[in-house]
Amino acid sequence: MADNHVEVDEADSGTKEDLKPGELESLVLPENWLFYPQFACAHSKRAFDGWVKQPSPCCAAASLAGALNVVYRMSRNLSKSLSHSDIMSFYRTHFQERHVQHKLQLETALCTSLDGLESAMLVTLEAKQLQYGGVGPAKLTKTLVRQCLHDCVKDNTTNDPGMKTLKEHLSQDSETLVAEEWDSNAMEFSNPMSSEWWMFNLTIYFHRMDGLAKLTRPEKPSTAICGNATVLDAATSIHNTGRTAPGTKLTSALFMGKKAPGCQVAISTTDSPMTQTQAWKQLWSKFTDGRTALIVHLKNHYALIFALREWNDNSKWTRQVLTARRGQRPTTWIDWDELRTTMLSCSGYKILSFTLEDN
Repeated sequence: MADNHVEVDEADSGTKEDLKPGELESLVLPENWLFYPQFACAHSKRAFDGWVKQPSPCCAAASLAGALNVVYRMSRNLSKSLSHSDIMSFYRTHFQERHVQHKLQLETALCTSLDGLESAMLVTLEAKQLQYGGVGPAKLTKTLVRQCLHDCVKDNTTNDPGMKTLKEHLSQDSETLVAEEWDSNAMEFSNPMSSEWWMFNLTIYFHRMDGLAKLTRPEKPSTAICGNATVLDAATSIHNTGRTAPGTKLTSALFMGKKAPGCQVAISTTDSPMTQTQAWKQLWSKFTDGRTALIVHLKNHYALIFALREWNDNSKWTRQVLTARRGQRPTTWIDWDELRTTMLSCSGYKILSFTLEDN
């Protein structure tokens, strides 16, 4: 999903979700596991029972629905269990509200309406055969949003007061870039109201318009706009509605990944083998505490962690995580070394934790 993620058609197949005992055993246990000198495996039956299918590129919704089902101890077959559509509804409302607030803030700073700029952007996008919520060749990225924004302001010949004011603000070409994996949260500038400030905020404003269009499009709605902060906020907000598990507290957090504010277990390229093993043990402890569901943000995709396993074959330790590279179905064992490398490659790639406790 190319804004915070690279948008891919990741829909789950129509195959049944439930596994028979023999199928589960075959998936979880490695071949010849009885012959390893040391072997351990931890799997979450609640994750296998609670994950939900992903019908479109909406991994940030389907994975969170599964995680909440896990901590609430609900099978996906229960009428009160959460589905991807429950989370999608929250995301749509969340971003609509943020978009309205952001527009009001920008119009207050501009002292006039943004309507003229919105109309000009539509004309520019159409000329470039791009569209909000577009797919394939018509798809927008933050870089394209910025280019279109620059072009429509620079080429403006109308008498719209907002466009005239923006042309003055952006008269000095801004080199401000908005990272594709950025989570659409506020950023402060040392010089508010500068050209960089306007370009940054307007790029995010129109990027959110594109994200909203993806969330609300009738075919294959996408959660491309949703980053880690949105997923964590959604979990807390949905829990606080009191729909399920009254009298409990849900703690949503960045559990593991590259060092960042709020990240509980920071990993680094300079970690020694002993430190890497310690991080694995912390992951194991969190996964098996009986109160927590874990989601891994792995290469532009969110999915539950279903199981962990490790063994020593007299030469080395092998450590693996069971998750899904596409869709939500538990299918893929990923080596701990690969997971570490992926998390270290991008600050957005992290393991998220959702822990339910009594108040």
